[in-house]
Amino acid sequence: MDDFEAVSEVVELLSGKWTVQVFFSVEKQPKTFTEIGKEIEGISNKMLSKRLNKLKGKGIIAEADSVDGYVLTEKGFELKDNLDGVSEWFRKYSGSERKILIVEDDTDQANLYTEWLKSFETEVVSVDSLFDASESDILAVIIDRYLESLETDRFIEHLRKNDVPVIICSGVEPSLKDIDMPFFNYLLKPVDSKTVKQNINELKKLGKEERRIKALKNKKKLIKKRNIGNSKKKSKKISEINDKLGNQI
Repeated sequence: MDDFEAVSEVVELLSGKWTVQVFFSVEKQPKTFTEIGKEIEGISNKMLSKRLNKLKGKGIIAEADSVDGYVLTEKGFELKDNLDGVSEWFRKYSGSERKILIVEDDTDQANLYTEWLKSFETEVVSVDSLFDASESDILAVIIDRYLESLETDRFIEHLRKNDVPVIICSGVEPSLKDIDMPFFNYLLKPVDSKTVKQNINELKKLGKEERRIKALKNKKKLIKKRNIGNSKKKSKKISEINDKLGNQI
């Protein structure tokens, strides 16, 4: 089998919605069907079962011998090791090719972001441009919580559907409702150059699953640091986040 055929086989193996997420969710330690389902937001039990069976049929994962759950096989670990190299290649070169979109009513603040991130390609855009954004050409979107007196919820939700990472920068303290928004981080103004660049550099290095976990940790840290909500609601929200984090706490 030549290189073309070999790579084509791997692409076919990991094709289909959720297959890659399921593959990277399974680890050395047994993980149950329920635990995997909680980690992958939006996947149905039927689809999860289908993807697990596909990978199991190819000998990539197996059911654990002594306890309930799934584990990677030796074959699966070898595949994962090789895909780690592909991930590193992508992270090394993709950031320089993708833009950071800045959505900010305050021109001076937008110019500051542009100056701070001059090592990246940046573009100050209107909210209308967000509807054309896709993960393939956007590294991240920096957006104000409120734009022209309008909440930005629907714009951020649109970006989530296209898997575009969002960093909210706002002069408004976040509420528990805000915590449910699909953002990577919520930075309270005045923000500084170091913090903004740190978040962008993190996004450049992280894969999708790592990014999801880091976003949850950022939300948990935000709740504790800003003391959001009363103690009962605060504890409930932290508990919900911990459930999504699973063994990544």
